[in-house]
Amino acid sequence: MANFRLDPYIWIHITGLVAAPVFLELVWLGLAIGESLSYLEFVLVALVGLVPIAWMQWKRPFNIYSLLFWFLRYDRLTNEQRQVLSLFKRPSQRIVTSLLTATMILVLWLIYKEAPLASGLAEQFFPPSKLLGLTLAALSFLLANLFVQVAFSTLLVMFTGKEIFSTTPPWEVEKVAQDFTAIGWAVKQIVPPLE
Repeated sequence: MANFRLDPYIWIHITGLVAAPVFLELVWLGLAIGESLSYLEFVLVALVGLVPIAWMQWKRPFNIYSLLFWFLRYDRLTNEQRQVLSLFKRPSQRIVTSLLTATMILVLWLIYKEAPLASGLAEQFFPPSKLLGLTLAALSFLLANLFVQVAFSTLLVMFTGKEIFSTTPPWEVEKVAQDFTAIGWAVKQIVPPLE
């Protein structure tokens, strides 16, 4: 690949950031459903939405060579793609993960404080079940956090200088499965290769 920044998988995961506001709005609606549990609901949604994604990005970063429930077979990854994966294991990625986690806590707090404003809208679409509301809010926050974390970590990779990229060793094929998170089935191709 002449320029790793043209890798379509990089762009797909960066543009995934546009889904985050949709899920954050669902968090807002979810928190507005039923009677408030005070700070307990904030803590529950934060734990469910933040901890799994932060842990994943620290220990086994998301494998961007995947879409939905399919991922590119590890033996089909090119040297350049495995170099890209190596960039996700740099210490700077953990710093970004930590900063984003703190930012998302603040975002959740702001949404939580404004949730009463959405109570009328929530009543039109959902039964007044606090369990339903918390489930919707927690799962939506988990997905919002996933899209934000993956998009920003991918942006950090995209802004890597060519000199650094050229000296980055490819991640070993045998270690990709244990060091990166991918869900679903391995396939030979997802996105047509860029010529």
